[in-house]
Amino acid sequence: MRILFTGGLYRGWRLAQRLVERGEEVVGAFVFEEDAHETPKFCDELVSLFSARNVWCQKTRKITDRQAFDVIRRLAPDVILCMGWRTLIPMSVLDAVPRGGIAVHDSLLPRLRGFAPTNWGLILGHDRLGATLFRLSDEVDAGEIYFQEAIVPESRESYSSVQEKIAEVAVRLFDRYLDACRAGTLVAQPKRDEKATYACARAPADGEIDWRSSSAAIDRLIRALGPPAPGAFTFVRGAPLYILDAHPAPHPRNYEGRIPGRIVDRDAARGSVDVLCGEGMLRVEKVRLADGRESSAASVLRSVREWLGLNHSAEIIELRARLERLEARLVGSDVVDAVTRTECG
Repeated sequence: MRILFTGGLYRGWRLAQRLVERGEEVVGAFVFEEDAHETPKFCDELVSLFSARNVWCQKTRKITDRQAFDVIRRLAPDVILCMGWRTLIPMSVLDAVPRGGIAVHDSLLPRLRGFAPTNWGLILGHDRLGATLFRLSDEVDAGEIYFQEAIVPESRESYSSVQEKIAEVAVRLFDRYLDACRAGTLVAQPKRDEKATYACARAPADGEIDWRSSSAAIDRLIRALGPPAPGAFTFVRGAPLYILDAHPAPHPRNYEGRIPGRIVDRDAARGSVDVLCGEGMLRVEKVRLADGRESSAASVLRSVREWLGLNHSAEIIELRARLERLEARLVGSDVVDAVTRTECG
């Protein structure tokens, strides 16, 4: 088949390599350009891979009707293969290609339609993750399903290792699709919209740790947001602090009077600190400071009177106090009257 590739990121890179290995006829490629905070970036490598084989390609973040119709008229693809693409492809574009658009979503659809399903699966503690190959439709991750493959995450597995497994599964699913098309054995599974669940988009700011959560939940968050994701973070003395390596503390003491985020033990020899959570205790071993330096937790957090998070930050408390003093001075002043007149028109 004549294939129009649309994709990017690590998974798209893996699929592109596999299509080349199989000797598939890739006639064009829309290559997804990553966000500024994402590393490593694969868009330039994908462009180089296709350009070296005289395949037309273009870096973009969105495919429009006009843009795609011109490409489809010139290249006449039979199918659009999509992997590592984040924006909806218009149905008018998908309908213009005989076999439509085929994509892999990294969840066991219809569970976790939407954004960052692998991250969410780890955060939520799902005992089965995986990937689904399906036909793109006018709804998010809701088209006909062709193949699925599950993986069982190992105990305390990280995002980076799961991502590698998902990428391997995804490539196998595209192999199965291409082989089934040639053999004439491709069959879609019935849709199960009534069982669908959805996942919100995630931004780097969503990685902030809520120390009122359990140590197990915080541990999952840290592992789910490890590289290449932006990371789980907290604040110390008002500055961001990324938690790189941590795990629930074994045999934690039972605190009735507990302040989530408070350092309750420090081991200078081991380089770790124990942090009280809403339930349980988290042993933090390695951290990254706002300037990018990595360090043992004990070298940054030097006292059991310190805390993590913003709830008790002296800087935040002082800022609130300054704002209250400023408001008190402005009450009844001409400035307040002028602001009030402006707001009221």
